[in-house]
Amino acid sequence: MKKIYIAAFAALAIAGSFSTQVLAQQAQPQLIQVNQLVLKPNEAERFRAIHRDNFMPRGRESGLPFRVTTSTVLGPSFQFTVATPIPNFAALDGATPLDGDSIEAQMLREAWNSAVTSRRSFVVTSRPDMSMQGAPNADFSVAVRFQVKSGMGAQWEALWKSTILPALTASGGKGTSVFQTVQGGKNGEYFALTPLANMAVLDGPGPFSSLSPQEGAALTAKVSELLEEYETNITRTDHELSYGLPGLQP
Repeated sequence: MKKIYIAAFAALAIAGSFSTQVLAQQAQPQLIQVNQLVLKPNEAERFRAIHRDNFMPRGRESGLPFRVTTSTVLGPSFQFTVATPIPNFAALDGATPLDGDSIEAQMLREAWNSAVTSRRSFVVTSRPDMSMQGAPNADFSVAVRFQVKSGMGAQWEALWKSTILPALTASGGKGTSVFQTVQGGKNGEYFALTPLANMAVLDGPGPFSSLSPQEGAALTAKVSELLEEYETNITRTDHELSYGLPGLQP
């Protein structure tokens, strides 16, 4: 079991679901609404049309500064993730293109229901204090989801800051961004997102080359005491359905 945790960190450091482009270079915490959608097979184009023709124009018109859409390459099939910033939770009280009794809204809901199997909507906050600076642009990302054991949040953050992040940096890691779920998920849920230039990077030496075997084993033991579970996905940025950040359309 302990070797599994090292594998998870390997994917983290050499390779997010809401994209590493989202907030890596912001100094202050930012709330992000995340929608993870599982589509029905063969309905990706219908989903893309809904967002391209409805959600994206409305977001631009309302002044939404950016929108990042990713599709999962390695992980759950037919999964898309959409991330958008919110200034506060009151912003969630606003209507969406799916709301209302107009014919347009009814037709849009029908198309949505025909394309989407399930949705998880939640809000995360960026954690600049747990993140690296200057994430390079990359179409691929790795998102590692960590579920920390109840009551172990402070210990997890301390270990991350004091040991894991310095080890990743010393081993040449760049651009890792950390987010924490604040509504819509379990307490103690964190995401670490790292850019991946291409899949060949996964064949590299690994993220903890600066650690001796003994130091690596000690770190694995500490991590296994704090984590309940983890999940790793590799995603690709959908440029047509994204805008407003470096490397994306304006």
